[in-house]
Amino acid sequence: MKKISFIIYNLYPGGAERVVSVLANSFVKRGYQVSIIILDNQYIRSYPLLEGICIFQFKGKLPQKKVMRVPFQVLFTRKILKKVNPDIIISFMSEVNIISALSNILSNRKLIISERNDPSRDPENKTVRKVRDFVYSKFNISGYVFQTRDARDYFNEKIQRRSTIIFNPLQPNLPKKYIGQKRKVIVSIGRLASQKNQKLLLEAFSNLSEKFSEYSLEIFGNGELKNELIEKAEELKIQNKFHLKATTPDVLWRVHDASLFVLSSDYEGMSNAMIESIAIGIPTIATDCPVGGAREIIKHGVNGLLTPVGDLKNLTKLMEEVLSSSEISEKMSKNGTELKSLLSEDKIFEEWRNFLNVILGEIK
Repeated sequence: MKKISFIIYNLYPGGAERVVSVLANSFVKRGYQVSIIILDNQYIRSYPLLEGICIFQFKGKLPQKKVMRVPFQVLFTRKILKKVNPDIIISFMSEVNIISALSNILSNRKLIISERNDPSRDPENKTVRKVRDFVYSKFNISGYVFQTRDARDYFNEKIQRRSTIIFNPLQPNLPKKYIGQKRKVIVSIGRLASQKNQKLLLEAFSNLSEKFSEYSLEIFGNGELKNELIEKAEELKIQNKFHLKATTPDVLWRVHDASLFVLSSDYEGMSNAMIESIAIGIPTIATDCPVGGAREIIKHGVNGLLTPVGDLKNLTKLMEEVLSSSEISEKMSKNGTELKSLLSEDKIFEEWRNFLNVILGEIK
């Protein structure tokens, strides 16, 4: 029985966190021994995990400054890895990947790191990005998993040769495509942060609020920009039609009858909210943002629509087209559900398992 250890900062609501949960469940269902190492001292589990998955969480106080936490987290991770002795380690997200690489020094354990965002902009701290690039190039890392070609191409040829591209899996048991009269609501799901540029969506909705007066806008998310978005809605005089809601595990069931989903991000890895909305048949518009996640999934005019980053005029135009045409809306809705087979849990699991077997030397 092969042993796999995932390393992640926490299991808060988020894209990487959901992917780890889906993969951990997939591996344990197929007889692997799975553990998840949590580097945060406040463990919040937002996604279901099957019995048999061992959780190891950092206990005790951590310094406020991230850089000061690193020695504690490295020592903790080394201790758990020595105890579990996994055949392979899979680490998610840049800052965690640095800690995982440091923890695996002087070890012959196989380490795979996975980038989940635009490496040219995430982490936001330029020094941390430089440290990450150095660690990826110089440390003993067996393989790299990227979500998009653009993310892979940021790194040097040595890293690219040992890498693969694997899309995000859809979570199992998604809602079915809604049949019937859809609610007159536009929805978006994502962390309330500057990266997501929800202010652009508010402005586009404001531009359409008079023509489509019966429509409302719902944004599901948590984050530091909550008050700013509320103030922006008041400034645009759309506060009575704008609803800001906390994200919940059943969010897709709460939005599956929406008329339109919009992703307005300035940069993304591959948005889970976007692929899930497309897969359950919600007509979807997304910014064609770095690092190309939307472009990898959306065929413009077929299963969704792409708009340039920050282009208010074009976003407003596309939203108007979708809301005005049941033909456009239904075409995208119908074609979008084909993603369920392309990004199924089983298909994405096989891609991960094949790559792990290559790293372990079982496939040449």
